[in-house]
Amino acid sequence: MQVLSQLSYSPASIKYTIPRVICQRNLAFECVDKKNPRCYYIKNMKPKPGIIFFAVIEVFIGLITLISVIYSLNQGKSTKPLEVLVFVLTTAAISLSLGIGILRYNLTCYDLLLYFSSIIILSKILIFAKIITLNGALETTLPMDLKNITSILYHSTVIIYFRQKPIKEYFNK
Repeated sequence: MQVLSQLSYSPASIKYTIPRVICQRNLAFECVDKKNPRCYYIKNMKPKPGIIFFAVIEVFIGLITLISVIYSLNQGKSTKPLEVLVFVLTTAAISLSLGIGILRYNLTCYDLLLYFSSIIILSKILIFAKIITLNGALETTLPMDLKNITSILYHSTVIIYFRQKPIKEYFNK
């Protein structure tokens, strides 16, 4: 365990110092440092299956996309322009990273997941309204309307689920 810094905290007239430490815990919510309030808080909270479900989906989306793009590049079958390829690889890496961060109850990943989900919903609505169009370089074998509707439903569910107060508490402490 490694001490990062000392944090002075003084609500009203009470003054005390809490050492900030790296809290190492596994998915069963065990904590190395019993004195760290964050570790204690997380240890006593029951894991939410929804958090794990959405995190695993994000990891799965990112991993499958990365593997398929790398495989197509390796086989010489990729016909995507370089800028589209970079976009797809970047979004896949972000999805993978966010999923891992959500599994670790990282507040930054929580905020970014909500942000990117709202951006995706907005972009899909703009596509349906024909305000923006795609040139076909991002097309897949699925029909575009089915893919967009599924994306809107999934990301709306992510936002609704993660904005619930009990779920937010897992990331706020």
